[in-house]
Amino acid sequence: MTLNKQSIIKSFFLEKELDDYVINLLYQEFLKPGLILLPSGNTFEQNIYPQLDSIFSSTEFQTFNPKAQDTKIHQLKKKTHSGLMLSHLDELIPDEASGDKHRFANAIKFKIPNILFQLKIIFKEIDINDTEGFRQYLKSTGPRLIFAGLGADPNHSHFAFIGEEFINTETTKITLSEKIQEVHNCKEAITIGTDILKLNSLEKIYVVVKGASKAESLKAAFEDDTTGLGYVIANHADKLCIITDSKALELIDIN
Repeated sequence: MTLNKQSIIKSFFLEKELDDYVINLLYQEFLKPGLILLPSGNTFEQNIYPQLDSIFSSTEFQTFNPKAQDTKIHQLKKKTHSGLMLSHLDELIPDEASGDKHRFANAIKFKIPNILFQLKIIFKEIDINDTEGFRQYLKSTGPRLIFAGLGADPNHSHFAFIGEEFINTETTKITLSEKIQEVHNCKEAITIGTDILKLNSLEKIYVVVKGASKAESLKAAFEDDTTGLGYVIANHADKLCIITDSKALELIDIN
């Protein structure tokens, strides 16, 4: 059966249009209960997370009562659902000398402080010394949504770090490719596995792809199901939505 690319791709001409759409999508989903897995990386950290967080920050305005001759300060605050839970897709394992633990988790948390302040359940960080613990957490809690980016290397087109070394069937430690080792200055990482994509709790997988630097990788994903995103396309297209701008889509024929 031939895949209808139009059924899983939502495209925007401009990056800003894409950002605005994803920000609103995340906002709407943060008003609902359940576990959402989030990605690190510039795709989300540069504009999407900060603007999303600003929606949940306090907004002050003043009113003046002429009879009482006083001014009152009011605050409006958008609130996340009390049942919202947040975690992330992967985490770097630092070299012993660096001691830079929870780098991805901290990068996400740094961008959404107002959201974190409202959570009833603390942001679940991947413990790089307890892979099994995180594996069981995901299976017992059951993510409702996954948001992800796309690795830029077309040889892997990794989704989380699935496909970076191999298509891992469960949450595990993987060895990073030489290119990614250079980018992050470490050799290994923890990543979710494909078993999470099969959970009944999972309603939707959103993959956000921006810019010409991702065009080759996105093209490779549609051509090779041994890549990370390629596997998701081949096996979970019913849950998948790829949100992209025109530059990332320039090598894909969706007609």
